Amino acid sequence: MIVPSTSIKPIFSVPFEKDRQFVGREDILSQVEEQLQIRHRASLHGLGGIGKSQIAIEYAYRYREKNPKAHVFWVYAASAGRFDQSYKGIARELKLPRVDDPDVDVCELVSDWFNNDDNGHWLIILDNADHSDIFFPSTDFDIPFTQINITKRPLVDYLPRRLNPQHSLIVTTRSRTLGEDLTNGEPSIEILPFAPQEARILLQSRAARMADGQDESDVKRLLEILGYIPLAITQAAAFMRQNRMHLQKYIKALEKDEENLKDHLRAELRDHRRERGIPNSVFQTWRLSFDKIREQEPRAAAMLSLMAMLDRQQIPEKLLQGRDERDVDFSTAIGSLEGLSLITKEVQQDKFTMHRLVQLSVHIWLEQQKEMSSQAEKALALLTDRFPNGEHENRETCELFLPHAQAVLQHQFMSQSSAIHRAILLHNIGWFDWRQGRYDLAHKKSLEAYEINRERLGSEDHQTRNSLTLVALVLRDQGKYEEAEKMNRRALEGYEKVLGAEHPDTLTSINNLASVLRDQGKYEEAEKMNRRAL
Repeated sequence: MIVPSTSIKPIFSVPFEKDRQFVGREDILSQVEEQLQIRHRASLHGLGGIGKSQIAIEYAYRYREKNPKAHVFWVYAASAGRFDQSYKGIARELKLPRVDDPDVDVCELVSDWFNNDDNGHWLIILDNADHSDIFFPSTDFDIPFTQINITKRPLVDYLPRRLNPQHSLIVTTRSRTLGEDLTNGEPSIEILPFAPQEARILLQSRAARMADGQDESDVKRLLEILGYIPLAITQAAAFMRQNRMHLQKYIKALEKDEENLKDHLRAELRDHRRERGIPNSVFQTWRLSFDKIREQEPRAAAMLSLMAMLDRQQIPEKLLQGRDERDVDFSTAIGSLEGLSLITKEVQQDKFTMHRLVQLSVHIWLEQQKEMSSQAEKALALLTDRFPNGEHENRETCELFLPHAQAVLQHQFMSQSSAIHRAILLHNIGWFDWRQGRYDLAHKKSLEAYEINRERLGSEDHQTRNSLTLVALVLRDQGKYEEAEKMNRRALEGYEKVLGAEHPDTLTSINNLASVLRDQGKYEEAEKMNRRAL
């Protein structure tokens, strides 16, 4: 039985009404309840717009229903200023003395009240605690803390020091690390995108008229496009309502052009259930994380940009880590991206996945910085360096890197160096396709590599000769013997002219020509060539 500590009526400072259409998340709410009962503290971390605050709001209302005489305090923690305002509001509601005295540290008054066990039951929700520097400021400089922050001490000093069955703390944050730091190391609960059924219920609750009567496959397709992310679904529902657009038409618009989907990510449609000052668009919400990483962790930002150029699934660790990069530096950078839920580690511990909408948002971010082309060129140079030739001993590596090489090749490149890198990568992919018996694909890639090399480097360059040789080998295995013979003769002419008749590469080219002559039944010519090679 809860006994109020004073004559003060129970305070409930949650600034949002209960969501009568709250969807799912029962497993998360149960985890929060369990952690609070045992440890009295819990943190929720995940992407911006994933629903962390909504879960906290729902829990607060359920807590009040079970504990009608307990206090529930909502503290904005997106900045030191908002934190200070929240604490001053709590002080006034608690009727603490000298709240308006400029010489009094009001945050300390509230902190002292929290640390007094005689003050009954309460729950604090610390919302949007995304910036570690205001809680745990760096000590690497000589500037006094009070000169860089609105409060007199780091914010962590004002949080309750002792928690017990009467007192509980919930933190919502984008950063797993910060969430765990603020809850004395308790494992943070990651909030993931909705399950398909939860996402469907949310869409129908927010855009019932636009979704009613629609084919279930259309609903499923839209949710797949939106990646089951609550904010993206809510924004889509708001757009359809405001524009009286039915679901099927909206899907067609999103699928017609990737730019339309980017426009959806950028759309700023008002959501009254989000804190004032917090962006409403999916992109702007995530950009806060991107900007923070760029400012504080350049290596993690570079890795994020690279991953956005690749296929978003099964990105191998061995492709991301620099050849001379220390394991600890790599782990720190990749851990930062994981901690902000911008990437997830797959079941195979050495591979990572990036959510499709996160990847598109990184593209928007890079475009705004005018860095999309340069990042694509860096990714191309990396794949050119790492993708091996297609011989059998390299099969596993080639298979691992192939989707990412193909994704990188979809980007547009303008520079001379990028053209050469593209040709090298195409050549090695074509080589791998050839060895795997994918002759049509091998021919297409090897021919493009040859044409780039011939145009950029000239017919006598070794890369041009090598790519021409691969074209000839593929044509032979396609059964196109006449074309293969023509290409082999052209390659041999180049080898003889540049390297001479006795060079090993020239002799190999002679053997290749002999083989294709024999395939055509031209045995005398083939024998002549074989004798030349001896």
